Amino acid sequence: MSAAFHPNNIICKLISIINACFTHNYFPISWKQAKIFLLPKPGKDSSKPDGYRPISLLSSLGKIYERLILTRLEPYLPLLPDEQYSFRKNLSTTRQLVRIVEFIGAAFHNKQSVALLMLDVAKAFDRVWHEGLIFKLINMGLQRELILLIYSFLQHRTFYVIQGNEKSNIKPIRSSVPQGSILGPILYLFYISDFPKPNLNHYSLLACYADDTAIAIKSIQAKQAIAKMQQYLHSVEDWCTNWRVKINATKSQLLILNKSKKFNNLQDLLLFQEPVPIVSKAKYLGIILNSKLTWSDHIQSVKNKALGIMIRFLPVIGKYSNLSLRTKRHIYTSCIRPILCYASPAWNTATYYTHITKLAGYNPVVEHPFKSHLTPSITILLIRQ
Repeated sequence: MSAAFHPNNIICKLISIINACFTHNYFPISWKQAKIFLLPKPGKDSSKPDGYRPISLLSSLGKIYERLILTRLEPYLPLLPDEQYSFRKNLSTTRQLVRIVEFIGAAFHNKQSVALLMLDVAKAFDRVWHEGLIFKLINMGLQRELILLIYSFLQHRTFYVIQGNEKSNIKPIRSSVPQGSILGPILYLFYISDFPKPNLNHYSLLACYADDTAIAIKSIQAKQAIAKMQQYLHSVEDWCTNWRVKINATKSQLLILNKSKKFNNLQDLLLFQEPVPIVSKAKYLGIILNSKLTWSDHIQSVKNKALGIMIRFLPVIGKYSNLSLRTKRHIYTSCIRPILCYASPAWNTATYYTHITKLAGYNPVVEHPFKSHLTPSITILLIRQ
């Protein structure tokens, strides 16, 4: 191997390039071109553009540089609102869900109704307005050199599409944070950091996880909760208009929760003059909530999904498989148990007679690969409870 191509020399040259980029607040153009592959979406019309999911591949060297830029951006993460739980240390979907469930539980305890609105943001990352983002970064007090570097990172980006043996022409990207990038999700959080809050003290809650946004408002009557939500949405509409964010009213969902009352003739909740569908159950951050917060729909969904995965793995981890018990356990704990346990602190109140028997049917399937009983009987669990 020649000295020029020795790994140590390559690393030294890369370090020199990156240091020069930092000195000049510059992100190289050759690292800003995205190669796009299109994956068909299940059940979608393949003859239409929205029937495909674009997968963006970026420069590996560019990602190394992004990771270094991120270390300079991380000290500013505490500026993000407390309601934002994504891409932040010690926060997770589970903690956000626990926060929502505790809010609803407190309302039920006080015999109140809760209006829970889950917003659908259209092409959230793709619609980020570059100049608007830079304006917000300036107002948040980020270092001038870091802002210039982020601006260079966003500007003059291009992409081309690969489909089979065909390659499209190179096209410019005029908005968005780059899909598949290291910095993209973090920059999006800064862009939506001033999303309006309900400001109803302990009667309201804003929950954000990246672009998954939910707002909960509680009141004695469901109609009052909806009326307060409608008033709050005026500020959301103004914010969206100012910052070029689009929310799909028809794909958003409104869930009314109450422990005992039935709801009739509820008024429409309007978002940009379109009614938001009122639903009896909805999925947020991977768990299914229903109007009584009984968790029956979620547990049934979890059971069906886990059983489906387990059946697929039976030829590999079944009783007659030659795999070691250790390998079988690794497959189970990696692929099946996470489905059963995901966000369990949020729905642990479901372990009562009416629901635990649904999960009991899963026991024989789990026992089968391991030739033994992995779990105690349901009766013992209920006695312990």
